[in-house]
Amino acid sequence: MQHDDTQTYGQFLDFLARTDALCQAEGPTDRATPERVAAWRRENKARGLAPTTRRQMLRNLSAMLRLLAPGRSWIFIARPGNRPLKRAIPGRPKPFVVRDVAEVMIHVRRLHRDGLAAPEGPGKRQALRDAALLALLLTRAPRTGASCR
Repeated sequence: MQHDDTQTYGQFLDFLARTDALCQAEGPTDRATPERVAAWRRENKARGLAPTTRRQMLRNLSAMLRLLAPGRSWIFIARPGNRPLKRAIPGRPKPFVVRDVAEVMIHVRRLHRDGLAAPEGPGKRQALRDAALLALLLTRAPRTGASCR
């Protein structure tokens, strides 16, 4: 059992308590009904949690419940609506920006300059190494749209 599994189960119990759905007469595994898990999923989405976080929370909850009641089926958690988690909770594309090489080189030169000025030790070597690798990647790596010869 991992810490994340128990932490997620605790978050699920907290949700049940806050929504007056936590019945003390129920056993730990009887509390995880499809309706309650679906309501928890909706709340986590409304809280703005990232899709990958929400999927992992469902995996953690399912793992904890499988430990508590190995003979029961928890498929409604791992496959909401009988769909894989990636389809049930699709991700959102991460925005990225392609920066001009000259703009990034300003930062690489600063990193190099700071590395040269740093006292001897691991920090100096790391800064110089990072500056050299970044400069190499910026000036020699193939760029999108570059023609291959």
